[in-house]
Amino acid sequence: RQYAALAPWSLRDLAALAGAILESSSVYPVNAAASARPSERTIRFYVTRKLVSPPEGRGTAATYGYRHLLQVLAIKLQQMEGATLLKTSEFARALVERM
Repeated sequence: RQYAALAPWSLRDLAALAGAILESSSVYPVNAAASARPSERTIRFYVTRKLVSPPEGRGTAATYGYRHLLQVLAIKLQQMEGATLLKTSEFARALVERM
């Protein structure tokens, strides 16, 4: 929750923060393809697939908040634990609908 006060973030900042949190956790990817650090492109993909809520604003003015950080962390943690993108997407969509 301490990160909520730091929001909003740009896409680059969100990717860096989520990556730093995941790398400092004690969770290591089961699958080598599941990188701990989400890229900006990965987060855009999640938004396109409606796995992460759309940002406030558009283009370079788009900002992401605490909710987005939690969504990205939830998706990446599931992937790191070996969940498929299909299974992760079902969970993420339910999470987006609740938020």
